[in-house]
Amino acid sequence: MTATPALGSAARSMLPPGPIITLVYRIPPERRAALFTFLREAIPFYERHGGTRVGLYESADDPGLLLELVCYADEASYAEDQERVDHDPDMRAMLDRF
Repeated sequence: MTATPALGSAARSMLPPGPIITLVYRIPPERRAALFTFLREAIPFYERHGGTRVGLYESADDPGLLLELVCYADEASYAEDQERVDHDPDMRAMLDRF
């Protein structure tokens, strides 16, 4: 699979050395624009505490097939993010939007 950055060509620094969560999913063509609009707002929200980087890649061979990487600086950053996912109302509200 050939993949290209799905949210623009802005250069990103190397991935952090900690845990990486990999999500692979398919988005129907009619929801693609809405997903990208949501993620342009959501990714900075997810990354705002530091220690977390999110990347989204779309298959050049199979449009709509997406690879999302959530990368953490270290185990502590991962644990802190999981705590936010489980207990932070703002995080829950953002995750529930799409």
